[in-house]
Amino acid sequence: MQKHPFTIAISGKGGTGKTTVSSLLIRSFIDLGEVPVLAVDADPNANLHEALGVPVHETLGACGRKHSPATSPRA
Repeated sequence: MQKHPFTIAISGKGGTGKTTVSSLLIRSFIDLGEVPVLAVDADPNANLHEALGVPVHETLGACGRKHSPATSPRA
């Protein structure tokens, strides 16, 4: 059976367990072999990486600023 990509969005008020549920879902997908998994924590105080036990090398915001036409050197 062919697998198709899908999107799951989790939202809610602060302190409702969004990060906990997200990390449990991500770990479940990985354990089931549903890889790769792209997880994006859009919280300004992001800590999903801590719940997953993985280091952050670069944020999406930093990556976007680095590759933005406004900040790229001109040829």
